[in-house]
Amino acid sequence: MIQQTIISAEKLVGHLHDSHYLIIDCRFKLDQPNYGRNAYLSNHIPGAHYAHLDDDLSSSITATSGRHPLPTPEVLAQRFSRWGIDPHKQVIVYDDSGGSIACRLWWLLTQVSEFNREKN
Repeated sequence: MIQQTIISAEKLVGHLHDSHYLIIDCRFKLDQPNYGRNAYLSNHIPGAHYAHLDDDLSSSITATSGRHPLPTPEVLAQRFSRWGIDPHKQVIVYDDSGGSIACRLWWLLTQVSEFNREKN
């Protein structure tokens, strides 16, 4: 069953080798852009992919954008597909900053899902 909310670490442990679960590490610090990737390379939940706020969860900065502009749904769909995300996967996202970056990825997933529903 696909989850709609937060799950516990204990529940996740039971699904670490479940092909229906896809885990994404979203650790990032605004003042240390390499922190999250380095933390991921040092240690992460087994099987997790890494999503960098600047490189994966934002589009290029322009003269009229903020620091982390939203990617288009098409670009996001390509990135998500590259990680193996599809409608049959339970995506688990985590960070070490109280969910501030993980919730961005979660929200972006909802936007791509909505975009795909509207497109079909």
